[in-house]
Parts: sequence; structure tokens; C-alpha cells
Amino acid sequence: TKKYLQENNVPTPRGTYFRKGTLDEAIIDYSRKLNYPLVLKPTDGASGKGVIANIKNEQDLMRAIKLVRYELGYREVILEEFAKGEDIRVYVVGEKVVGAIKREAPIVIGDGVNSIKQLIEIKNQERNQTPALSNNPIKIDQEVKNLVEDQGLKLNEILPKGKMIKIRNKSNISSGGDPYDVTDLLSDDMKRVSVDAVKAIPGLAQCGVDLLADFEENNATVIELNSRPSIRTHLYPKKGKARDIPKEIIDYYFPETK
Repeated sequence: TKKYLQENNVPTPRGTYFRKGTLDEAIIDYSRKLNYPLVLKPTDGASGKGVIANIKNEQDLMRAIKLVRYELGYREVILEEFAKGEDIRVYVVGEKVVGAIKREAPIVIGDGVNSIKQLIEIKNQERNQTPALSNNPIKIDQEVKNLVEDQGLKLNEILPKGKMIKIRNKSNISSGGDPYDVTDLLSDDMKRVSVDAVKAIPGLAQCGVDLLADFEENNATVIELNSRPSIRTHLYPKKGKARDIPKEIIDYYFPETK
């Protein structure tokens, strides 16, 4: 995918792919050619599993490699530069943007009573009230534990009232992210990048394009393409207008029924 995007001048982060048998040292050596922060992710993952974002130094990279390649078992990985921007999933059908969701990394806000672990449980109860989120509770895995510790805290610690902390760096809905509709906020340039990304892949008619969008600078970087994207967050955003993705898909394949 990165090769097709690069060949078609679609903006995408610098990075490369490492095979199963590649030594960890080779990945670390390559990292010295890139600019931190970095992202490590599996080539065959899904739903954000095994994606470690915002790796700030070599020590963090070694910890990420251990987690992704050995504890999670994703031996084939991509290492790439971390692109700044807001995480946007753009749904493209044909050459038309039909929906865009902003995904925010999960946070908890202290109430002075509950521990961080209990606040996560409360957040999961709230997620159960939204159809798009009900099957995706926030799991307290090693990534969550590491991030909490990096902020100088412990899971069983009571968070002071009003104090806000991140519990994941990534914002995939399946990992705990919250979806907000931003379709009407996308610039024409961002829409063009999304459509160009889909056109770069031969035979791809519809796609979920993952962008990191900088609204101040009006630019966007493509970090992933999803050929079988979920439509649920477009139908049930936490905030904003629902988008009728099924209608757009049916009208694309069966134009005579419009």
C-alpha cells in the first residue's frame, strides 16, 4: 500500500516494512534514518491491534518491538515516522467522500473518588449506550498500563478531581476511541487526498481512508487504507450528523435504483 501511495504522490509517512525473520537490531538501525517520534505497527493487524504510536526514543522503540513482535506475536512490522494531525476516517465511494469521522484517543477525567481502573470501567458502561461502541470496551492491556505509568501514575490510584489523562495514544474505535462526525469540516484538499489514495490502488471502488489531518495548515497525510471498512461510526457518531453510507454504496453499485 505504501508503495502504491508513494508512486502516485499521495502524502504518506516515511517508513519501511520488515519481514518475519528480520533481527530487532536491523529495525533499530533503520530507525536512526528516521525522525522521532515513530510508529510501529503490524503488517497484518486489524482494529488498531499492535499499533504503537508516538515512540519518542530508542528505549521506547525497543519496548515497543518486544511488545508487538513477541508478546503480541506480530513478527512482520512497519516502522514509520509519526505524522501530526487529528485522526480522521474518511469513507470514499467511487470518487466521492461520503462521510468523515474524527476519532479521539480515550481519556478519563478524575472525580477524586474512583481509581483510574474504576474510571475506565465507568467509561466502558457509557460506551455501551452507543451502538457503534457497545462491542468495543477499553481493555486494560500492557499498552494502557505503560501509558499510565509514563504519566507517573498507577491504575489503582485515585485520580484527583478534574485531572485528565490519556489511557491510549491511538484512537481506533475498537481500542477505545470516540467518534465525531466532521464530514462538513473537511477541506477540498483533504477530500482530494482521500480520493487520490483510493484511486492509487487498482480496482478499489470503496475504502475507509485513515488520515492525519492538520486543519490549521490544511494538509493531510494518509496512514492506512481499509478495503473492508466499518460503517457503524458513520451511522452512530457520538456527536454530529449520521451519514447514510449504505445508500451511497447501493447507489454506486446499482445506479439505476437511485
